[in-house]
Amino acid sequence: MKRLDPRVVRTRNYLREAMLKLLQEKSYTTITVNDITEAAGLNRATFYLHYEGKETLLIDSLESHFDELVAEIDEKLGHKAFTEDSYPLYATFKHVADNEALYRVLMSETGPGFVMQRMIDYIAMFGYNRSPAVQDENSPFTTEISLVSQHAAGSVFALLRWWLQNDMPYSAQEMAEISQSLTLGGVLPYIEKVEAARMAMQEASPDEGN
Repeated sequence: MKRLDPRVVRTRNYLREAMLKLLQEKSYTTITVNDITEAAGLNRATFYLHYEGKETLLIDSLESHFDELVAEIDEKLGHKAFTEDSYPLYATFKHVADNEALYRVLMSETGPGFVMQRMIDYIAMFGYNRSPAVQDENSPFTTEISLVSQHAAGSVFALLRWWLQNDMPYSAQEMAEISQSLTLGGVLPYIEKVEAARMAMQEASPDEGN
């Protein structure tokens, strides 16, 4: 891969930071290229040398964040499959918590709709690429793994959004464990586990009226 000129990297970082900062101050639909360039201390001509519009800038900004997250996960996991450790899910929930204000905007009802699918696709691709079933170029299971990855990614995204909208009642580690249990074990076994725990609590602490 060709290494980018440091000046290009620096300029794109200014634009990314400006976009993410503006998203926390005003709605996406009202943000203009002029707003972005003014916040970045650059001009419109420079903006269009790097991006077609604010949508491509936002996608690049998010993927830059995601790339840093994936690099951290890869370093932690080593050669293990992502299903062998809850760390990828923990790191994802922690990343969202660390950037709470931004993700509250992005995942809100008024946030840019395309962000949702972009995030799901990115999470799905991470799981897909780390699946042992697709490491073999002749594997007949690539379509099935792609389908499963999309399903799991959609579940993780939904849990992330619920977590933010409900003011994060559980820790990132707890959410990672819940997400892993739901994703790998299935919904019905998880419900049965919760119900069994509820019954056990009732038996241990019967209602005062009984």
